[in-house]
Amino acid sequence: MSRTKPTERGFNQYLGFKMQLDGLQHYLEPVGFMTKSRPDEVCTPSDFKGQPTYRCDEGQRHTVDCHILIFNDKFEEVGYHRIVVKEPYQFYCNAVPAVGVGDSANNLVLATIQYFPIDRKHASTVAEVGQGWNRMTVALRLKRQADGHVLIEQEDDCLGNPNRIDTVPDAKRLLRKCAAQRK
Repeated sequence: MSRTKPTERGFNQYLGFKMQLDGLQHYLEPVGFMTKSRPDEVCTPSDFKGQPTYRCDEGQRHTVDCHILIFNDKFEEVGYHRIVVKEPYQFYCNAVPAVGVGDSANNLVLATIQYFPIDRKHASTVAEVGQGWNRMTVALRLKRQADGHVLIEQEDDCLGNPNRIDTVPDAKRLLRKCAAQRK
């Protein structure tokens, strides 16, 4: 998928945020799309009736990763990061329900993502929708480069990966505790 010409079916846009990075205006935009496993990969999600199959017409599984994009004050993309989730199964990231400041002085952003394994039993009733979904909060260090680009580094040492931290305040508490133990 091209990030500049997304199709409606293959691209999920979440709530974006205005932020200051080293005193300069930027925008952070969480998005979800299928990451290519090789440059020529194409995925046309297969049609289905009833339960989703999470298959591509081309044969591979249809998965979605959560990504963070950073734009400058002219809305030019200057940073990109695919959130790494170290699960032993293929998953579909269906939401980024929260983004917050982890440490403004050190340009640390916290992002909570929500995902589910694509090969587990699907909900058969409305009451079951959402059961088996996981939430994980990651710490992302933003580093503004001399050329205006933003390097985004995922820091898993304190929060772990995967984790089941489902709120930004819980992640902030764990980061403070981790920092205190390192002193």
